Amino acid sequence: MKTLNKYILSLVVILAFALNSAIAQTNSYKLLSESSMTINGTSTIHDWEADVEKINLKAEINDSLLQAEALSSAGFIQSLSVTVPVESIESGKGGMNRKIYGALKEKDHPNI
Repeated sequence: MKTLNKYILSLVVILAFALNSAIAQTNSYKLLSESSMTINGTSTIHDWEADVEKINLKAEINDSLLQAEALSSAGFIQSLSVTVPVESIESGKGGMNRKIYGALKEKDHPNI
């Protein structure tokens, strides 16, 4: 479970940098349909991999800091939120999906 959290945190950082470069070129702030996320994990039996089929990204940008000379200054991304519906994690194997959903307590926490 700790490994999964590390992967999700890494994804948030990567998406923040990707959003940062996209903002420098446009005023549209949306996640591209070509974006993807894959979760790799290990168990006592074997390594596994699952694709995330739905990623929700929301960013609040301080437009006054979007000038070219200010892009390197901290704070132009006021908030960044990445949400993944647990049911959108797909390993291609029904049994493995159920184990992932169970480990993430999908019924109590349907979104990561």
